[in-house]
This record gives sequence, C-alpha cells and structure tokens, in this order.
Amino acid sequence: MAVDGGGLSSATRGELTALLKGAHLPDTQIHILSAIPRHVGLGSGTMLAMGVLRAAVLVHGIRVLPSDLGVMSRRGGTSGIGCHAFWLGGFIVDGGQPDVGQALRPSSASAPRESPPLLIRGPIPAHWRFTLLLPHSGTYVSGMAESTFFSTKTPTIADECLKAFAALYHAVVPGVLTADLQLLRNGLREYQKLGMKKAEIAAQSPDVRRLLSALSKIPGCAYGMSSFGPLVFAVSDERDNLTSYDIRDAANSCGAHVFAHARGRNFGHRINGSKSVDPPTGQSPEIRLA
Repeated sequence: MAVDGGGLSSATRGELTALLKGAHLPDTQIHILSAIPRHVGLGSGTMLAMGVLRAAVLVHGIRVLPSDLGVMSRRGGTSGIGCHAFWLGGFIVDGGQPDVGQALRPSSASAPRESPPLLIRGPIPAHWRFTLLLPHSGTYVSGMAESTFFSTKTPTIADECLKAFAALYHAVVPGVLTADLQLLRNGLREYQKLGMKKAEIAAQSPDVRRLLSALSKIPGCAYGMSSFGPLVFAVSDERDNLTSYDIRDAANSCGAHVFAHARGRNFGHRINGSKSVDPPTGQSPEIRLA
C-alpha cells in the first residue's frame, strides 16, 4: 500500500495509506498528480480521502455504495457536505450526525457512525462567479488545535443556533435556489454573526476580518469565510463588472490575493473526464479523477 505525489506531506500520505489498509483493499499504489492546498477552507482533506478510496475500489473492480465510501473515508463524522459534494456537486445542505451524546468534534476527528443525510441539493446559478481570496496573514487551524477549539466553543448558545438555522433556511437556501444574490448576501451576513461561525471568524487574523468588513461594503456581492478559513469567498454576478473590480480592490487593500475565480460545479467527480461509473468486476482501468 502506498500513496505519493501531489506535494503532500509525509503525514498526509501516511493517513491516506492507512485509509486504504483500513478498508481491507488489495495492495494498491496511487500517485497523485496535483492536490489543492490543505487546511485553508477548501475541503481538501475530504476530497483527497474520497478520491483515493474511489480510485482504489475502481482499479480493483469493487462496487461500493456512496454512503459506505463516506464511512470508509472516516470523513463526515460531523458534517457530510464534502462526501455529498464528491458524488453530486451543486449546492448542498445536510443533516449532520444524530445527537447520541457524543463529543462535538470536527469532521476530520470524528469517525462517522453513518453517512449524514442529504437534506437539500440544488443547482448553483450558472451566472454566479465565485472569487476565492486568501489573505497573506491568516490563522491556519487543523488537527489537535481544531479539536481543542471545538471542545471550548461548543455547545453554542441555543438562541443563536435557532437564528442561524432561520438565516440558512429562509435566506441562504432560497437565495441560491431562486438565484437571488441579495437574499443570499443577507442570509450569509446574518449567519456569520451567530454561533460557531461567529467564533471561527473571531479566532481568525485581523487581516481576514478586515477583508470581510471590506466586502460587506460592496452591495453587489455575497461573501463569507469558508470553514475555519482563512479562505474568504465572494459571490457576484459575472455580468456585473463593477462589482468584480470592487472585490479585487478590496482584496488588494486588505493584503489578500485572488486564489481562484470559479463558477459553481453542479456535478460530482469525474473518471477520465466522464461521469463516474463502476467498471465490471475485475476490470482494472487506468483512472484519473477530477
């Protein structure tokens, strides 16, 4: 068993190799051509784990249910967003894990009992543009530090949780599903003042908070911090050039660089450029995932 390439640390390669061994798969060697940055808010850990396992089972002609692959990946112990996005893409809301008295921990540190249920999946509007911004100075949280943060900041205030759910289901969700960018903006702005997201933003660097403040002054964009950050996203209408310029100016003034421009991805991973399908048992194709 071995995983290499992608500029990954020896610790990450060891974690991925351990997943293959833990899944009791036949011996497999996987070489990763490229990987997105870790621990910045891009969900790279889940995508790496799911991608490595998916490639391995396909190479060996093994059929695995999507929900079972999520459990094999040991991701989705808190939120299943990454696992659902791997298969489906698009805008996703999930139900998380059932409360059975377990400690509240990040997904990367919580072995899933079962795949979290998918509650909402809809298309991201085709004309929306996502600008991903990385401040030059940011706080990078992972591993034990992230688990410690969860243990000290949870449970969050019940009233704030209820208000956060209201912002999610009455503004963020309908904002995406009806392509109402202003409604999304209002919902995200309210959501990130509450509960765990409020605590995560408070723990970030001054540059991250300054960037969020600058984006709040641009009326044509919805904005927020992804996961624990420091990645910040801004959503705008690609036909609105003025707002695009304003977002770029805000990034420059706050010492952030544009990490990427992207449209919404309304499909999951691809095998050799095509929709993911299981090969007949015993078939061993060369596989490239995207």
